[in-house]
Amino acid sequence: MLGTLDDRIELNRRMNETLESMAQALFKSWFLDFDPVIDNALAGGKEIPAELSEKAQARAALGDKRRPLPEEIRTLFSDEFTYSDELGWIPKGWEVKTINDEIDTVGGGTPSTKDSSFWKGGVHAFCTPKDMSNMTSKILTHTDRLLTDKGVSKISSGQLPKNTVLMSSRAPIGYLAISDLPVSINQGIIAMKSGGNYGGMFLLCWAHFNMDRVKERANGSTFLEISKKNFRLIPIIVPKTELLKFFNEMAQPVLSRLISCTRNSTQLTNLRDTLLPKLLSGELRIPDAEKMVEELAL
Repeated sequence: MLGTLDDRIELNRRMNETLESMAQALFKSWFLDFDPVIDNALAGGKEIPAELSEKAQARAALGDKRRPLPEEIRTLFSDEFTYSDELGWIPKGWEVKTINDEIDTVGGGTPSTKDSSFWKGGVHAFCTPKDMSNMTSKILTHTDRLLTDKGVSKISSGQLPKNTVLMSSRAPIGYLAISDLPVSINQGIIAMKSGGNYGGMFLLCWAHFNMDRVKERANGSTFLEISKKNFRLIPIIVPKTELLKFFNEMAQPVLSRLISCTRNSTQLTNLRDTLLPKLLSGELRIPDAEKMVEELAL
């Protein structure tokens, strides 16, 4: 019976990996490899920069296997490239700005652990890099520690809304998550608030593919850390607003499924950890436990 729970948890984990890969593949195709722009250039006989010739040859070799985008999306991509000092060749009509120009980013802090009024009876999630290190998916559904209202008031960024993208900024740099609950963060995390043109999945994918740029700007003698100041100077490509809207719409079902699988796994894990001691002690009978498993696994 407990093995059934473990199997379902593992199935959810594999599903989440597949979903994350789907979102990353779409992001990479549109915003890193510029496949639609190359396709448009090939179709229109436009010149392709030498630095992108290998990619262009690979796209041309696909022939009829290239899946054309719907017309309303395809026409949002240019058929030419322009050079930028920060990111090299980018689609014509797109811009390069900094994270600070486009995204609301904040840091956090830790209220004194010696003052129980900040912690005792807390109900507000408080996330640290340790919480992120224990995650089995990119969706943050809970944290080990909780803050009181008074504790939250001691953190300059307060409680961040759901769908905020979190990135550990030290010890180590690079854990990523999207919050599925309002959350406060400690000083080891930089948060990117989704909203406007940039949805949570876009920011999560951007951070994933730009982690090398993030780490290049880190420093420190004891351990590497990237400051908010250095993070905010990282360049980000800015596509057309309509194109970002389409990506957000296509990524939303993937995000919703990720959240659903992660919530289910959290419930199954809690149930498994609750059932075992009760079964061993005789507090709970097997038929009753089986019924609980069946109801949750449906």
